[in-house]
Amino acid sequence: MAMVASACGGSGDATVESAADQGGVSDGELALPVVTDDEEIDVVEVEVDDAPTSTLVVPGLPQSVEIPTTLNATALIEEGAVAVWAEPDAATDPTWQLAVPTEFGSLRHFLVLEELTADDGTEWLKIQVPVRPNGTEGWIPRAEVVLNDVTTRVLIDLSDRSVVVWDGDDIVIDTRVAVGTDRTPTPTGSYYIRDSFPWDPASVYGPWVFALSSYSEVIDEINGGEAVVALHGTRDNSVLGSAVSLGCIRIDNNVLLEMSTIVEPGTPVEVVP
Repeated sequence: MAMVASACGGSGDATVESAADQGGVSDGELALPVVTDDEEIDVVEVEVDDAPTSTLVVPGLPQSVEIPTTLNATALIEEGAVAVWAEPDAATDPTWQLAVPTEFGSLRHFLVLEELTADDGTEWLKIQVPVRPNGTEGWIPRAEVVLNDVTTRVLIDLSDRSVVVWDGDDIVIDTRVAVGTDRTPTPTGSYYIRDSFPWDPASVYGPWVFALSSYSEVIDEINGGEAVVALHGTRDNSVLGSAVSLGCIRIDNNVLLEMSTIVEPGTPVEVVP
């Protein structure tokens, strides 16, 4: 799977650049767990349901009648925790408390799936929750976040080993990538970009990292950190178009930098077999 936490087999720590304007990343070092070629990881064999074989409908394809938008919900707090409920019922205790900033030093972003006004007048947002199992959904009060429209979409095709990015109904990026191996596959499903931040261009991650809302389904943690799926750069473009990673999606560094100017947190990401 595509795991920013794993660096997909790379090594070395990196120092984060100042990025106050890129989603709340601050100066200093981010402790991304890194796996070197000499290290061994415990791979847990799990059963995963077969991916659907129906035709994929990707919002934002050129034949779309309307330019699609989705809602990115950003927590209003900069430090503390965001309460998330399994059901839209404030009379119950929240199911999750998600730390702010995130483990990557960013603000909390959520993909909004539905809006609801409860009988008591409370406005709720149904969101995808970036926790295990992948695709978990929950609810947050509308008053706890600020909303903005996102017009970008990302499609990661594992069999084609490609990434396509739409902005509205325009394809702005179409490129080859490296994906997870059969033993450590990139998880399929509907996710979103929850963290976007600069990184050391000389590192195995390249100059930018997009952390997704998904986690490895065969690796629990790496070097003490969650095996978070991510899209990041590479120091070796010869691997592009192949299945070589622990799950991370590796992309050409120049394309990655272009993508960083287009794609923002809250962008839906569809990963297909």
